[in-house]
Amino acid sequence: MAEANYFEEVLAPVKELAPRIVLASLLSSPKLASSAMKALSEALPLDDFGLLHVKRIHNDHAKGGLRILLAPPNDWWALSEALRGEWAVKFGLGEPSEVLVPADPSNNREEFEAAKALWPQNYHPPSTVAPGQEHCVHADRSTQDAMLRGLWAAFAEVRGDDGCFRDSDSS
Repeated sequence: MAEANYFEEVLAPVKELAPRIVLASLLSSPKLASSAMKALSEALPLDDFGLLHVKRIHNDHAKGGLRILLAPPNDWWALSEALRGEWAVKFGLGEPSEVLVPADPSNNREEFEAAKALWPQNYHPPSTVAPGQEHCVHADRSTQDAMLRGLWAAFAEVRGDDGCFRDSDSS
């Protein structure tokens, strides 16, 4: 009975995260993890499924080793049987099984901690900029000005004029 309460407590915040079903597989050899990840990322990039926030490989001690996300079920089974078989042999992939992953990236630390109960993910909270503050990669104003001058010069060169916008009625 205590075990059921534990899962209710752990998974209660996760229910709010709208989990998504994805297929994962055990890797028979950790040495093949890098090449498996590269092949899967090229053929089935997580970004195509809106899952860039999810880590592809997970050291799942409960399941006995490294697990790798393959793809959502429909996308995985749409691959040719020959390719799936080739990858199973080449990378030591076990039988695919369904896992739940967070459907969306976490917006705060609390959501991130709750989502870890499903599958590890990257945590990049949205940046908050107070009203009136600038949010720019280049803090140096002179660098920003130089970049803008360069953009305007390139624009003028492409247009073949001085880069000014003119009303179509003016001559």
